[in-house]
Amino acid sequence: MWRRRGSESGFTLVETLVAIGIILTALLAMAYTATVGFGDIALAKVRQTATGLANQTIEEVRAIAFDRVTHGLANSDLSLGTDPNILANCEGSMTYCFRGEQIPHGSSSALPPLAPHQSSVVLGGVTYSISTYITNYLDDLTSNTYRLTVVVSWTPKVRGVLSTIELQTIVNSPSGCLSSATHPFAAPCQPFLYANAGSGEGSIQVTGSLQSVAFSDATLWAAQPNSNLQVEQISAVQGYSVSSGADLTTTSEQDLGRQRASSAADNDPSQPGLDFQTVSLPAQATGTLTASGGHNSISVTSSGGDTGSSTSTTSATISPSHPCPDTLGVNQTDGYPCGNSKTKQGGTMSSAAVLNDGTGNNSMNLGTATIPRSDGPDTSSRSRTSPTRRRPRPGSRRRRHRSPHRERSSTGTGPATRASPSSRGPAFPWWWAPSPSPTPRTATEPRW
Repeated sequence: MWRRRGSESGFTLVETLVAIGIILTALLAMAYTATVGFGDIALAKVRQTATGLANQTIEEVRAIAFDRVTHGLANSDLSLGTDPNILANCEGSMTYCFRGEQIPHGSSSALPPLAPHQSSVVLGGVTYSISTYITNYLDDLTSNTYRLTVVVSWTPKVRGVLSTIELQTIVNSPSGCLSSATHPFAAPCQPFLYANAGSGEGSIQVTGSLQSVAFSDATLWAAQPNSNLQVEQISAVQGYSVSSGADLTTTSEQDLGRQRASSAADNDPSQPGLDFQTVSLPAQATGTLTASGGHNSISVTSSGGDTGSSTSTTSATISPSHPCPDTLGVNQTDGYPCGNSKTKQGGTMSSAAVLNDGTGNNSMNLGTATIPRSDGPDTSSRSRTSPTRRRPRPGSRRRRHRSPHRERSSTGTGPATRASPSSRGPAFPWWWAPSPSPTPRTATEPRW
């Protein structure tokens, strides 16, 4: 019996060798590409490190007092003759040059990196050599201007390319008021002046609770002026005026007034702006905000007719017309920077509460209580009022509300005094008789 043979098809030896050659060529190309790429990455890293060292060296020289920079390199360092880039006796005896420019030098002690002017550091397995040169700019020995050159080289070379980084900068310091022996650069001789004038942000705040009223607080805000200026090499003046206002906070805050006028002036040549500006407050009308619930409510009323302005100028003069009044209203004409801001409350601000005793048919109107009030400066300022105790007439009986639950808060009157939810009586002391228009008692305070 005969057994059938399987298939004998496959690759010949020649085909196998050709396939292996193609694969090997592709792998060699990929390996070469990776090698070149890694070499470029290594070179970029080395050059980046060398550039960082050069920048660091330049900043170190800039931090040295300018007087020491003018002394250049040390004689003891130059006399060694170990730097091939420095040419000795280039312009006469005991002179040294770097690329055609003379190097200032002396016997005084200098600071690194000027003395010694060469150093080395090893980073990441690479040795970097740092050379620092200070020369008279354009070989001019009288200009007090110097060229600072920093050369950083490294070994071993990467891919055989140039292994040197060089940075240059010009060093100069004009005359000034600070000692060049203790400061890198002299400062300007003009002093720095700063002035600020203004009033604090005065306010009266009402807090507490009113039955059935979602009330958090109410605030009456006083008018506020402010002006400031600063003078050094340039003059800058800013100011603002804010009118009076009021706000009432329930579930959210509502505002009235608080208009703002701002002015600014400066003579900075790099950012040209106005050298004179005066701005007036926009017109402001009175307004009222109210929060109510049940039979009670609280409201705030803002002032109307507030006036004010803000003026800023870098030069208070008659011509050109840059009027800037002082606190007496006299315009300044001395040509100096000036700022003026002023505000004046035009009307009355107040907060009032409408109060009722109880709810439904049993409620009784207790009247309207003005809690705080602030008048304008033309009349006496009233910052706080409270209801006056009413005495009973002869032969009459005092009205008492018998309630086992009577509660008074620490502030005594107004919305800060409340009744317990279980109380049937009034939320106020027994001597506060109901009146639709209680007579106010006024406490006069210094006007704003």
